[in-house]
Order: sequence, then C-alpha cells, then structure tokens
Amino acid sequence: MRLVLPLLLASATFASAHEWYAPSCCSGQDCARIAVSSVEIAPAGFIVRLDSAEHVQVSRRFEETVPYSSHKLRKSRDGDFHACISLARQELICLYAPEFPG
Repeated sequence: MRLVLPLLLASATFASAHEWYAPSCCSGQDCARIAVSSVEIAPAGFIVRLDSAEHVQVSRRFEETVPYSSHKLRKSRDGDFHACISLARQELICLYAPEFPG
C-alpha cells in the first residue's frame, strides 16, 4: 500500500495536467512537467535547456528561448513548468510557466 499511494498520486498529477493542456500544444504525449532548473529567466524570455533524460520527447540536447510575448507561452495551472515538444522536429510547441512578465 505504501508504494501504491505515491504511484496513484503521480498518475493523478499527470492525468490532471494533461486535462488542461491546450489541444494545440499537446496530442496526449508531447507535454511533460520540467524542472525549474531547466528554465532560465532572461531579459529576452525563458531559456529552456533539456537533455533526453529530462523530457520524454527530447532525443538530444535541447535549447530554445521563448520570448515573453510568444504565442508558445501559456499560464501553468499547477505552479510548475511544463514543456510540450515535437519529437519529430525537436521543437518547443508550448511552454507552460507559473508566472511570466507581460
């Protein structure tokens, strides 16, 4: 039972996040929570840096700057960062951020 509860909570968090990802951002597998340490807040925007072990859709070292005015930037509903990435293009589709300027 001790192992079951954490697994249920983790899967509930995963499922609930996928419920609020915009369809234009996620096809059910493109989005995942990312660590705060993977995101740098810079004057030009959020700089997202990920390795393959940090996101299921990343197959090689990934870096992209998302300007604060970008259509890719969305408000996170759970206070965490989430990245939606195209596996084929290795390109950020959307970045969900807890707060952002503008």
